[in-house]
Amino acid sequence: MHIDRKTKGACVGLLGGAALLSCAVIAPLAEARSFDAVAVHGTRMVSDDQLKASCGIAPGTDYSADDLRQIETCLKESGVFSAAKVTADGRTLVVDVQEKQLRPGRASFGIAYDSEDGVVGSVFFERYNLFPNTYGSIDMRLGAESQSLETNAYYSGDTPGRLDFGLDAAFLNTEYDDQSFGHRSARIEGYLAHVDPVLGRFEGGLGYRRDSLENVDSDASALIRAEEGSVVRPYLRFSYSVHSDESVSTLAAPAYSFRFDQYFWNLSDEHAFADSRVSAQSSVPLSPDTLVMFSFQGGALSQQGSAATRIVDRYQAGGAMFRGFAPRGIGPKDGKDFLGGNYYAVGSIDVQHSVGEVFHTPTRIGAFVSAGSVWGLNDTLGGMIDDGKNLRSSVGVTLTFDVHGSPLSIYLAKATEKEKGDDTQSFGLSFSTRF
Repeated sequence: MHIDRKTKGACVGLLGGAALLSCAVIAPLAEARSFDAVAVHGTRMVSDDQLKASCGIAPGTDYSADDLRQIETCLKESGVFSAAKVTADGRTLVVDVQEKQLRPGRASFGIAYDSEDGVVGSVFFERYNLFPNTYGSIDMRLGAESQSLETNAYYSGDTPGRLDFGLDAAFLNTEYDDQSFGHRSARIEGYLAHVDPVLGRFEGGLGYRRDSLENVDSDASALIRAEEGSVVRPYLRFSYSVHSDESVSTLAAPAYSFRFDQYFWNLSDEHAFADSRVSAQSSVPLSPDTLVMFSFQGGALSQQGSAATRIVDRYQAGGAMFRGFAPRGIGPKDGKDFLGGNYYAVGSIDVQHSVGEVFHTPTRIGAFVSAGSVWGLNDTLGGMIDDGKNLRSSVGVTLTFDVHGSPLSIYLAKATEKEKGDDTQSFGLSFSTRF
């Protein structure tokens, strides 16, 4: 391996652009050896993948002793690490680094549009080492029908096998014009997290939430009118997630992501219930320009107290989640009100093909098929509401532009299987940008 110093400056950005690592151009040299694995020690704010990619460190690559010294120089000259040492441990290449106490951060403003929330403005701020080894962020979003505020503080120590600690707070207010009520929620949660480089990420949290169903219309469903009010109780959360190094939208290699969340809401209350959610995605390149993607998401609510679940607890589907149907446009319905369900499942298969650049913008075209349902109520008003598991399906085409790193997505869809009263949607548009 040879590091060409003329290539410096064309490197991967780390920590939101706060530092740049020198790049590597690899060429074979005599008397070099290869390693089966690369182990990185000492990173906290910089991911292992960023470090390895920026200095050309990869298993299966031939390295001479001079190459290893040049990798150390590459790391030290990055401006991110105060010390770096690269050594061989059998068939493993070990990279030990010590990060500088940098405090990179950024503030940005954004605007987004989608078929569910309309135009939404956003303000985002983040800083690494806000406190020692602590990341902090604030994310505020303001739309005509929805407003939210989220804050996060996350402490990550430097002990192998450590437990990290996070503290989240969030506020949400919605007044959708297709719903006969308003929803307001506020919560705070402390949690512990452990990241295993092979098995994935584990989290466990304890929080407190106020969840309010308010401003119910006088002609709303009797079920919704009976559910009006606030519930203020603690909750528990357990989560697990794992993903491949590559994004599921990449054309480079097969990729996957999986997440499971288990909530126990409203502990020791008549409105207590268990909430289990799962989402999974995978992708397989069919050719250098074509990708097939599989996705699934679903959930189940289990009543734990004496009271039935409320509409603000139950699942809704449609919009970008289930193309071909309007947001919150399927499932049990009473009059004009979609009531949501205690269960939902939606699966999709997408095929995307890169057509190069259109108007100097990377562009993909695609086609999809989706199927799913929302079903199940604790109270059907004496059998007056159909809460059965009635299958819906749709097909459609997509067009995606990558406008300077900001995606703009358009789809045309047709509901091929639906129920009477479903709210369909044949066109969807979404984009977002930050500045």
